[in-house]
Amino acid sequence: GAAAAAQAVPSIRAMLAGLPDDARTRFERLHARCVAMRAIAAGVRGATRDPAGAAEEIRTPGLDRLLWLFLRLLLSKTALDQFLTTMSEAEITTRLEQLRKDLPEAQKAGGDDRIARSLQDSIAMSELRLDNYGRAKKNGQFVSIELDRIEQKIQALSEMAVNRQDPDFLSSQVDSAAESMRQTEKAVSELQHLTGLADELQEPPPLLESNLQEILRQ
Repeated sequence: GAAAAAQAVPSIRAMLAGLPDDARTRFERLHARCVAMRAIAAGVRGATRDPAGAAEEIRTPGLDRLLWLFLRLLLSKTALDQFLTTMSEAEITTRLEQLRKDLPEAQKAGGDDRIARSLQDSIAMSELRLDNYGRAKKNGQFVSIELDRIEQKIQALSEMAVNRQDPDFLSSQVDSAAESMRQTEKAVSELQHLTGLADELQEPPPLLESNLQEILRQ
């Protein structure tokens, strides 16, 4: 509840502050959509049952999990984008080709061993850099696709909230949507070293309960 939300505030603030403006706006939009969806479902439940517990009952941990995953994916994407801008694939490739051309010359009989060894080391380093670049690029593509996937899921759930008018059904759909992201959660944990934010919060914080504007102002 409120205590957990208060405890999570510094981490959430640090994460939001670490995002570029467009990524933060993207997260805020998704957060607002989840809050609106919950309000629709709570309104339906309030009309059919005890209105007092309506909003609390519909606050499924599944929505917090989806929002938390989305926020961590945005941070991973930011870190990967920054990493990729520091490297030029074409530059590394050109250099590697040149080094490979120079090596046979240095290895000829009577050549200088030191130069050959130095060239071999430079080739190994360039190959490693290219490999890192390729991996970062693939990770970046994966993260982008997953961000879109969560947005689509929440969009579908929002439409369901309006059309199905059944809070229990919505709760179960939210939970299964969150469950379907298990593999992504694992992948994001493996990318965690990129963001420089170790997972201080093992469990998703109550993001739906959090006022994002207030957190950023603090």
